[in-house]
Amino acid sequence: MLELNLPTLHKHLKKSFDAELQKENKQIAIMLKVSEHEVPLFVGILHDTLVQMIAYLPFEIKENSAGEVGRFLHLLNKQLDLPGFGMDESAGLIFYRAVIPCLKPEVDEELFDAYLRTLQNACQTVLEGIKQAADSGSPIAQAAKISKVAEKITPRKV
Repeated sequence: MLELNLPTLHKHLKKSFDAELQKENKQIAIMLKVSEHEVPLFVGILHDTLVQMIAYLPFEIKENSAGEVGRFLHLLNKQLDLPGFGMDESAGLIFYRAVIPCLKPEVDEELFDAYLRTLQNACQTVLEGIKQAADSGSPIAQAAKISKVAEKITPRKV
């Protein structure tokens, strides 16, 4: 079990990542490498009972495309065992967010790592799909749908 505090989670994450404890923001920052993209991941503790992991995808929503991108993210979430894709329309950001409820001031290490792997896999799947559709115009029907959405987002500098 991991104690539910940032220094303990930071120590655990440093075993596998170049994790930075940001005390002023009360979070841990990690730059994930996903499908040749850098994906910023932030880990924090909310209300002393929730561990939040949020990864911002390297895309921005193009103007007037929020509805279509939102529907696309909804369809993705519908297919996932742990849905978590969302967007901040005003900031033009797309993200994947996972939250682990903790009934005690601790979090199971295996559960924490499973959520982290799920987040990485979800981001990997979406980034590869969007990249493939945008690059090759794949004839697969699903890729065609992704390609339409890919037109509505642009790469974002991290």
